[in-house]
Amino acid sequence: APPYAQGWYVERWELDDDYLRRGFVVNTHTTSVSPGPNGASETLEYALDDFSIARLAGALHDARTYALFMRRSSNWMTLFDSAARSIAPRDPQGAFMHPPVTENGQSGFQEGNAAQYTWLVPQDLRDLVAAMGGAAAASAKLDEFFTQLNAGQDKPYAWLGNEPSLGTPWVYLSAGKPWRAQEILRRALTTLYGDTPDGIPGNDDLGTMSAWYVWCAIGLYPQNPAVRNLDLGTPLFTGVTVRAPNGPTIAISSPQSSASDSYIESVRVDGGTTGRSWIALPARGVVRIDVSAGAQPNERWANAGDAAPPSYATTALSLPAATGAAFEPAPVNLSVSAGTTETLRFDVANGDANPVAVTWHALIPNGFQIDADRGRVLLSGAGRQTVAARLTADADLPAGYYHVRVDGLAANGAALEHLTAIVRVTRGRDRPALAYAENTFGNTVTPVDLATNATGPEIRVGEEPRDAALSSDGTRLYVANLGGGSISVVDTAGQRVVATVKVGSSPGGIALTPDGKTLWVANADDATIEPIDTASLKAGATIPVGSRPRAIAIAPDGSMLYVSNMGSNTVTPVDLRSRTARPAVAAGRRPTGLAVTPDGKRLYVADSASNDVMAIDLSNGDVLARMPVGVDPMQIAIGSNGRLAYVTNYANSTVTPIDLLSNTTRPAIAAGGAPYGIAVTSNGATAIVVVHRDNACVLLDVATGRVSRPIPLGIGPYTVAAP
Repeated sequence: APPYAQGWYVERWELDDDYLRRGFVVNTHTTSVSPGPNGASETLEYALDDFSIARLAGALHDARTYALFMRRSSNWMTLFDSAARSIAPRDPQGAFMHPPVTENGQSGFQEGNAAQYTWLVPQDLRDLVAAMGGAAAASAKLDEFFTQLNAGQDKPYAWLGNEPSLGTPWVYLSAGKPWRAQEILRRALTTLYGDTPDGIPGNDDLGTMSAWYVWCAIGLYPQNPAVRNLDLGTPLFTGVTVRAPNGPTIAISSPQSSASDSYIESVRVDGGTTGRSWIALPARGVVRIDVSAGAQPNERWANAGDAAPPSYATTALSLPAATGAAFEPAPVNLSVSAGTTETLRFDVANGDANPVAVTWHALIPNGFQIDADRGRVLLSGAGRQTVAARLTADADLPAGYYHVRVDGLAANGAALEHLTAIVRVTRGRDRPALAYAENTFGNTVTPVDLATNATGPEIRVGEEPRDAALSSDGTRLYVANLGGGSISVVDTAGQRVVATVKVGSSPGGIALTPDGKTLWVANADDATIEPIDTASLKAGATIPVGSRPRAIAIAPDGSMLYVSNMGSNTVTPVDLRSRTARPAVAAGRRPTGLAVTPDGKRLYVADSASNDVMAIDLSNGDVLARMPVGVDPMQIAIGSNGRLAYVTNYANSTVTPIDLLSNTTRPAIAAGGAPYGIAVTSNGATAIVVVHRDNACVLLDVATGRVSRPIPLGIGPYTVAAP
């Protein structure tokens, strides 16, 4: 671990991912509880964190650290897309990304979207307003934003029921319209809150929503948490006194405050009239604030530029090159037979009103030829052009998926987000070796070609796919949909769902019997397992097991099934001949993944809370060994020769190999961010590891222990089924 790690926990691990060089967190990783990559919001939080560190350094008279972290506090500028006039995530090549806003928010942002996060620069609102085109442009953008007050993460409007939007009404102070802040705040306080059991507009999050209400109701707000300044608003009350132990006392008088009088007409601080929309809070003493409120806005009060709360940037405003041009659609799908030619088509569209020139370049994998691999298009304002190129697949090219990548550059040097063309090569009846990764937050499955490391088009399945099983001939994929209470049956040749089978509540673990005739499903909320006849797709009678059943492993001869019970810290053996559960076997704390050796003699159980793997002798139930592995082990897979097992350690981003002949662990292998699912191919050559935080998988070469480059998947992948 790096020297700044706290045990296994690494703070700001993105610092080792070129953050210090780039100035932004690349939008490929998922952190915290975000359902997708959140590089933009992470960067904004880093910038504010660094400003706060700079303030501490300044108080300690550490000039060097102060200067360093003040520079880093301006990293929000690296994400300001001047073409869109908003914050936007960036990809590894530095191109701005503009993913769609969905029910899960928008890629790039934690519980929110670009519209909600763009304002999160309290340390430098002056430059943010300037980047938007000035106070009038920023104010207009705020006006549109506040047409809804609590829209949720799936709409580009205010969401005052969640933290990212809480400071946004106060941004009007920096746009020269404090009266609009007063208007929005009073509307929020009186329409979103109430003295009822559901009187808070969102999750209180340890009191955050309540605290916001209290601050706004007394007419003050700590917009920038690292400085002793308070923004000024209209109190709900006619008088408020705030006493801080060993600190200052704030005495607020607002005799005209009422339901109808919600605007500030004038303010006096310690007896003197002020035209500023903020106060500096002293360390001690008494601050008297006298507010004169009225029913009509005073648009002249605190509307000058020097009346706004201060900004602190020590770096001049500098924005990266941006363009409204983009490739469409993304991705492009193309099918071609080996030895034939097809036309690859894509559009270059201009979202700007001004003309733009774009040069493009296509990167072609080995085994293909193209008649034009580069070009230049000149687009009028809001114009678009179609590019067509003839792509030929060599006659001896194996069947499978391949990627053609198209990069673009605008005349001002701004990179376009690259386009991926997914090319499916067919070759008679040949079938490529495909693994299938389940994208829980995208509700899709991604095919992964193990020969080319390219992915196929995502296959839409049910809600929250969490595990999958692939038939031995590779023609059917069964997907357990945790949120949908169903199994999706996928025809892998047609790459589509052909049937949906309803099962119990929260199906997670899933496994096929060796003869392929029965699919077994663990229903976590019901504490049962459930069989499905794969011929008729009919579900059979459930069998009660332990609490919160998680994963299923089946003996090679098909006689026994084993299910891990996370809630009861046990493993339940089930006799599949009689379909009866046997007495549960004690496991470690919170057992998750489990696997049976190819000879059927031993069971290995990963215990996620005790950070170990337990080996059980299946002939007598004895525990043969407990092997410490990494932190929060999740799944375990055993190679076909029965010599090695691999355990994913979710919390410290490694995979631990286990020598099954001696029941000893080998040195952990760095796999990538938050490895969860793992499966070994039937030939035993490759272990496929899903790295959840990176929204990708890697291929681990069993013979050498080498790990491939990450293969991008969909949003929130957890598990994988291997051929």
